[in-house]
Amino acid sequence: DDLKPSADLHYVLIRRESLPDRRISVLSADLTAALQAPGTPADPPLMARDRIMVFDLQSNRGRVIQPLLEALKLQSNIGLPEEVVRIDGDANVPGDYPLEAGMTVRDLVRAGGGLSDSAYAGSAELTRYQVVNGESRQTKLIQVDLAAVLRGDPAANLPLEPHDSLSIKEVQAWADRETITLRGEVKFPGEYSVRPGETLKSVLQRAGGLSPYAFGEGSVFTRKELRDREQAQLDQLNQRMQHDVAFVALQGAAAGAIGGGGSVGAAGAAGATAAAAVGESLLGQLRQARAVGRLVVNVPRLIRVSVGSPADVVLRDGDELLVPKFQQEVTVIGE
Repeated sequence: DDLKPSADLHYVLIRRESLPDRRISVLSADLTAALQAPGTPADPPLMARDRIMVFDLQSNRGRVIQPLLEALKLQSNIGLPEEVVRIDGDANVPGDYPLEAGMTVRDLVRAGGGLSDSAYAGSAELTRYQVVNGESRQTKLIQVDLAAVLRGDPAANLPLEPHDSLSIKEVQAWADRETITLRGEVKFPGEYSVRPGETLKSVLQRAGGLSPYAFGEGSVFTRKELRDREQAQLDQLNQRMQHDVAFVALQGAAAGAIGGGGSVGAAGAAGATAAAAVGESLLGQLRQARAVGRLVVNVPRLIRVSVGSPADVVLRDGDELLVPKFQQEVTVIGE
């Protein structure tokens, strides 16, 4: 009843100081198991000066663990390596954790908050660093049968050593929900989820095709990746033009100074000032320009071809298609 609802009941750290040198050691416990079986090995007895750390499931543990890791680092030296291990990849709380006596792969997974939804639970990779003859450090890669570890197979549950790093893989083709947006003259416009490799023709079929009033030739297809790339290029052009305008302004000032107020110097300064004014005007227009990210797509042809044909477009997350309404009116300008 004294714990917050967001407390992690499966990973509790105990910081222990051993006398007489007050050397720091660490052990952990599964609080749920300890409460269910008091007085058993799951419920470790406490000693004087022990400090208990209960973590929040919803926040980063690094801020709480970091002082403990720094203390472990300070007491390490030659022959006594830093007692720290790491879990990377698709764990719920990846990062560095203190190495406990007898700590195993399963303990490290528990310390990392368990596996995330996107984690591949079949296998993992353990990286181990070893110093050879005190002269060089070698790297050893160990394949871990993660499925067997999670089943409780003691043979697969490898013991850890200082500086071990466990990498949890991501399930192949795992991604957050990818969508495309259809606007305008589509029978059922809106946001559609797309499968990996799905095409525009396929989604248009799901949306019921174009409405009778659609002007397919005027359709605009935009892609976020293209828009981001174009915007980066516009930003670079903006910076270059700023430098050019500043350079022209300096040239005008220099021409006026060298001319000493004569007609030649005044003409040069006036020309440079006019050029700088034009540059500032163009620069203002460039600052207001925004990338579109348009990808040319022949929608009428797309409607006629089959799904997956060369004219079809493989979709990406964030794509948008705008189909305008057919316009019958025309505009006449002039005398």
